[in-house]
Amino acid sequence: MISNKQGMKTPPLFEIKATAWWVKPIEMLVHNWALIEQTPENKAIIYFFHDQGKTKGDGPKSNPYKYFHQSNGYIAVIDSLAFVNMRMAIQGLKKNGFRELANDDGPWVGGEPSGQYYDARKYEGGIYSKAGYWIK
Repeated sequence: MISNKQGMKTPPLFEIKATAWWVKPIEMLVHNWALIEQTPENKAIIYFFHDQGKTKGDGPKSNPYKYFHQSNGYIAVIDSLAFVNMRMAIQGLKKNGFRELANDDGPWVGGEPSGQYYDARKYEGGIYSKAGYWIK
């Protein structure tokens, strides 16, 4: 890990090549965001994010990177789900209230997280993978 100017260690970066954002409006000005990454085996992984790339820190471990979010160039990956293929991942997102940002002109356009990804899943409660908010 590299230290930044303030002496805080920066999180190790996490590579995601996908760029097609999905959004789920939760309540007034609150959204969950997702990207679907296709694996070399043609499987799919959905990565989830909070607004502005922030973490909630509701997991079993304290997040040493909780201050790294969009305002300083980072996006926390807060959860993920794996699927047998891209079609199943897309169906799951739609069933769970996500909308493909490119095909939706809602007020959330332009609100997608931006920055470098880092893996914060072990510091989060797993909103979709563990907390029961994912409808199968």
